[in-house]
Amino acid sequence: MKFCRSFGIIPAAFLLLIITILYLSGPSNLGEGNFTVQTPVTPLLNILGGKLNQSGPLSDQDLENDPKTIFYEDFEKGQIPVVDYENTGGFYDLNGYPDLMYITGKEAAVGSHSLELVHPAGVISPQWLHRKFPGSDSVFVRFYRKWEKDWIWPPLGAHDVLIFAGRYDSPTSSDLTLYLDLPQGPTQRIDKKNWDLARQPELVLKSSFQGPGLDFGLGKEIISHEGWDNYYGLPFNKRPAPVLEGGRWYCFEFMVKMNSAPGKKDGKVRLWIDGFLITEMTGLTLRNESHKDIKWNHWMLGPRYGGEGFKTGPPREQKSWIDAIAVSTSYIGTAVPNQTEK
Repeated sequence: MKFCRSFGIIPAAFLLLIITILYLSGPSNLGEGNFTVQTPVTPLLNILGGKLNQSGPLSDQDLENDPKTIFYEDFEKGQIPVVDYENTGGFYDLNGYPDLMYITGKEAAVGSHSLELVHPAGVISPQWLHRKFPGSDSVFVRFYRKWEKDWIWPPLGAHDVLIFAGRYDSPTSSDLTLYLDLPQGPTQRIDKKNWDLARQPELVLKSSFQGPGLDFGLGKEIISHEGWDNYYGLPFNKRPAPVLEGGRWYCFEFMVKMNSAPGKKDGKVRLWIDGFLITEMTGLTLRNESHKDIKWNHWMLGPRYGGEGFKTGPPREQKSWIDAIAVSTSYIGTAVPNQTEK
């Protein structure tokens, strides 16, 4: 009896050791004001009744009603909430809906539905939609994205999800735009040496109307005007971004925080992919003296296929999906996506 009891301790202790090692080696995620750890053993610990971090990211079931959530859309209600132009509380300016953009039950990262996007042959920007929200100095944007298994990637990258602060005239003309390019494109298009692309996601900052006084943490003067020579790609300074592949879901989350006052270098930008911190930029000046009150207040989905010379779309029709879109004032984190190919 003593032998059996002693023997039972060994596998339990071994399991605890393995969990501890995986816990310590898991990806770290620095949120705004807290530190969250996600590890490969989270589902196992949940089964055993343990929790890694009581203040960790909420599950998607909690997001819609969380007071820090600005908006959440998982397409489970069967219809897209639509509002009048630039109103809050829903989406507006739905180009391509419902023929090229519609809710489907065939693909989902979270739940059982997602938004399916049809990309016809030769069309650069087949669909887009916008959502306005109350202005905030700091926002976190999280969503899931998937491209069909044999997706033909654009040779010159693709703008995909964007957020705007202050004045907005168009996706390329605003006081301040933060792009997530999926994949990256030439960030300084006047400089042909930057056209060596590796099919990796990339955050890009651009200002058209603020003028001088900005600092994006890149060690160079920031040009603020309407043009094609002032797209500033942010580096992968925490770990390399993955090379995107078709046929699987990716979880993207980025955050951006304005500098607290003109001339202050305390703005921040971060990017996580599948829970891994890829980019972290601090000490930024994102708004200058004449734009000291602008806030983030506008989200957009606008896939723009970067074909040859930025003048062509994909060579054939193909599809992609987006799901579980969340905008919040605090770190959101990943759910466990459905990776079954359909």
